[in-house]
Amino acid sequence: MYLETSSQIDKEFGLFFYATDTPGLDGRIKERPEDFIVVENSLIEADETGNHLVLVIWKKDLSTREVVDIIANKLNIGRKAIGVAGLKDKRAIAIQKISIPYKEIDPKDLEVEGRLKVLGLFRARRKVRVGYLKGNFFKIKVKGVKNLEALNETVFQLEDRGCPNYYGYQRFGGKTRNHELGRLILEGDYDQLASRIGLKRRISGIKDVLRLDLRLLRCFINSYQSYLFNLMVSERMRRGHPLNEPIEGDFIKGRKPAFPIIGYKSKLPKGEAGDIVESVLEGEKVRPEDFKLEVRKLRDKGSLRKVPMTYKSLMVDINKNEIVLSFWLEKGCYATVLLREFCKWSEPPI
Repeated sequence: MYLETSSQIDKEFGLFFYATDTPGLDGRIKERPEDFIVVENSLIEADETGNHLVLVIWKKDLSTREVVDIIANKLNIGRKAIGVAGLKDKRAIAIQKISIPYKEIDPKDLEVEGRLKVLGLFRARRKVRVGYLKGNFFKIKVKGVKNLEALNETVFQLEDRGCPNYYGYQRFGGKTRNHELGRLILEGDYDQLASRIGLKRRISGIKDVLRLDLRLLRCFINSYQSYLFNLMVSERMRRGHPLNEPIEGDFIKGRKPAFPIIGYKSKLPKGEAGDIVESVLEGEKVRPEDFKLEVRKLRDKGSLRKVPMTYKSLMVDINKNEIVLSFWLEKGCYATVLLREFCKWSEPPI
């Protein structure tokens, strides 16, 4: 039922299957920032007496972290005081909301010629946080495509079968293979971790671990959790089970089947869904309790993630050997995963 990928990179990150069995368009993305446009869909209520100032910013070829650094430096405020609802791609044009503690500012003081400007601002009661993000609108140009006759069938199959809610390539840090580093942390192999991230000193105990960037280590662990989830979705597809419809033992989230993001408090499903999860955990030789690490800030309780991706308003425009895909994605979903169903790259853009 499902087409297996030929991409070695896909397999390294646990993305073994496509929901669609149509020929791939191939193609190139992000040749210019203008080829990848993202508009944040976040709900933040204005309040004229609020203690926070929300900036609606436009950025080009800047990461969200770089924008936060620019704002912190220009306004002389701490980075932790700045709120964002989500991180946006660097090689793109993006519109998103960022909050700072309320103060009178001239928006022009924050502008970087051709790369950063403030489109608007308003006061709010609360700092912008991840919870305010509902999703993102995308408009993505794919150049140098082929097999255009397969486009309509790909759209139809996605609507019929759903799209696997895989974590995308950027979750794994590209060439750094962050999930492998996360596995090393769970195994307690800090010497190998130090070697992989270029540290010259040994890490022999918890005191040495605490001297490291714990946010970065947490990122590695989250990447490994994402890899486990991808393997679960792939195993479900390998067995020919539907993405959109529940099977025996499935957890349900937002009326859709869901698999656990494994953490130390994770409950595992029963039935066929449980057998899928157990087969992945056994293959990786990992258990939920392994995520209860000695360093408390590295522990993760776990959560649930939908098996099928939630997307809306998918539109495709064709111009010779280029296409433009427009769509809305629920927060946490990856645009490159939806694009992957159309392009079926042998060498994905990581």
